[in-house]
Amino acid sequence: MPFLRREAPDENGVSRSVIVFRLLPLGEVLTTAEDTPVPAASSRPPRVTKVMAAATNEPRSDSQTSTGNQNRITSARMPWVSQTALMFPTLHALRELGGRADIDAIAAHVADQLGLTQQQREIPNPGVDTRPKFDYDLAWARTKLHTDGLVTNPSQKIWSLVESRTTPEDELAKSHFLKTPKEAEEVPFEMFGGEDVRRTSERKVRTNQATFRFDVLARYGCECAVCSIDESVLIEAAHIVPKADNGSDDVRNGLPLCLLHHKATEKNVALIRIHPETLEVICTGGRSYEELRVTKSSLEELPKLPNKEALEYLWEATGAHLADE
Repeated sequence: MPFLRREAPDENGVSRSVIVFRLLPLGEVLTTAEDTPVPAASSRPPRVTKVMAAATNEPRSDSQTSTGNQNRITSARMPWVSQTALMFPTLHALRELGGRADIDAIAAHVADQLGLTQQQREIPNPGVDTRPKFDYDLAWARTKLHTDGLVTNPSQKIWSLVESRTTPEDELAKSHFLKTPKEAEEVPFEMFGGEDVRRTSERKVRTNQATFRFDVLARYGCECAVCSIDESVLIEAAHIVPKADNGSDDVRNGLPLCLLHHKATEKNVALIRIHPETLEVICTGGRSYEELRVTKSSLEELPKLPNKEALEYLWEATGAHLADE
């Protein structure tokens, strides 16, 4: 077919039916007969190939004309991996902007969170929408958040957070629980390398903290790793290798801990230690599980485990603290 009908959100996130016309390259044959083959991409005349390459603003050879190659080149330039990946930055932008903002302010804040250049923001979305790819995907992210009941669209181009007993950010983390892409687990672990808060703007620090919390709750769930408290307002995203020691914001350097047990596991308190080999939760100084309100004897109950090197670092740090007492 020379055209197809599809659903797409407009600038306000309202889903509308649009018709997308397909430009046919020279030499391609259309027919209603199912058994008539369509010429392969390689059979297109060289001149058509050059025109296509120019349209993508990419230096390409005549052999790089397949749709798959075009998608790979475009994807490599996208700092965000999907429309879903823009959902949390959108919520965080609304939080930072006072809970209500127009789409231009939201887009600017999200772009700042992701460190996008103006060129990246203006990457086109040919054949799908007249808006740049970033604006189009951001519109879909707002639509998905609206469908999940986390934001509202009270007036044209204006979006607001929906407040509830827990924050929309935590609700989104719950909905993403155990949906971390496998690729994220295969990325080499970085134990150190967190940004120096002394040289980072307050806004950037808040963004990093909020993103780390979201990642931790989405990976491990909203229940404390050593007790049964599951009220998200009482759960903190704890760094195993502390930020004070330049610990990274890699989610595998994190654990969900309630306020009490976050403090108890800190290296300069060490009332609770976690053995890096056995994952056993150990109360120090002869204290019992009951005294410290521990209800889980091991981290093995977690759906995913933190990085072993991070646990080894904390084990050695808490051991040094206890030895100095």
